[in-house]
Parts: sequence; structure tokens; C-alpha cells
Amino acid sequence: MRPVVENWNIAVMGLWNVAIFSPRWMGAQLKELFGLPRMDVSFITDERGPQVRYGTERFEVFPQASGLIVAMKRIDDESLQDAERLVAHILKTLSHTPISAFGVNFALQNDEISPDLASFFRLDDGVRLAENDFRSTKLSIQRSLAVDDAVLNVTLTAPGDRSPLSVHLNFHHDVTCAEEARRSLSGRVLRYKSYGLDFLDRVYGLTMEDAP
Repeated sequence: MRPVVENWNIAVMGLWNVAIFSPRWMGAQLKELFGLPRMDVSFITDERGPQVRYGTERFEVFPQASGLIVAMKRIDDESLQDAERLVAHILKTLSHTPISAFGVNFALQNDEISPDLASFFRLDDGVRLAENDFRSTKLSIQRSLAVDDAVLNVTLTAPGDRSPLSVHLNFHHDVTCAEEARRSLSGRVLRYKSYGLDFLDRVYGLTMEDAP
């Protein structure tokens, strides 16, 4: 399977004061952690109003009122560790921010689905739907599994017309404050990457190709 790099991220849900995340403040945080990386600043407007995004060669930072997202551009181990370091640093610096949960997310896709895997998507109502002229365009399997003190939410979506098989892994933690989130996140990103890929291989026979 190919990694969908833009959907690999760390998301921290809470009540964020987005006004703090000015270009000057964000630049200072990146400088403190990584020296002087190049930082791109972009502004977008959608149904939530104007938003700012900060990008480096390795990841993008999306501060929103309901959540802070650090989305990957590269998924080598060093880049993933640096993304975790940045989130932990922001949680420590803005420790007064009310935080309710965080998640570590991975996504992959494949153009084909093996016969063994296809059998998971054969549901009892398939024949009845076809008999009544209903055509299924997408089918998802969702599971929630206990993994230590986290919940692993797994979503597998079967290909419809010209759509690839997609897999999304979300390692979810409920927390009560920024400090608990920072402690719980420590060392988790690479651990969850390894655990998630091993899970997909052992349970579904899916393996990831080298990242681009």
C-alpha cells in the first residue's frame, strides 16, 4: 500500500486561542526547536472563516479554535519525531489551554483489493441490494480496538468505481489537560507507526511501500 502522506498527522483537540499563533510567534517556536527552518505562511478562507497555515519542509501546522493539527509532508522517522517534538513543545508552552483529546493518524491506499481482503466486505445484504437495483459505491468497515491506554480506530473502505482501497488508523487518547496530553504523546508517534503497520500486515496482509 502507498502512504497517503498528507493524511498522516497529530491532532490535539481543545479550546485553542488561535490569535497566539502569529507568524512571529510560530517562527520563534520553530527557531527554538529546529534552528532556522524555512517557514511558509498561507491564508485560506472556508466555512470556518479565515485560517492561517505554517509550513516547513517536513510538516504543516494548522491552528484552529477546536484543534491543533500538525500534518506531515515527509514521514521518515526523523520528521515524525520532529512533529511530535513540536506538538509537545506547544503543549508545554501553552499549558493553560484546555485540552480534551489527541490522536495520531496514519492513512494508506491501494489500487487493488486481494480476494482474501475482499471477503471481509461481502455482507449478507449485498444480494438483496442488487435485486432491488441498488448499486453500492462505497463500503467501510470500522473497528475500535483497545491498545494499552489508547483506542485504535480502524477504517477500511472498499473500492467503488475507480476508487482505491483506503485504510485509516487513528490512535485516540482522551485527556484532561495539556500536561497529560504532552506526557501521553511522548514517544508514541513512531511506536504507533510500527504498531499500526504490524497490525495491518498480521490481520489483513497489507504492507506499506516505501514512502515517496
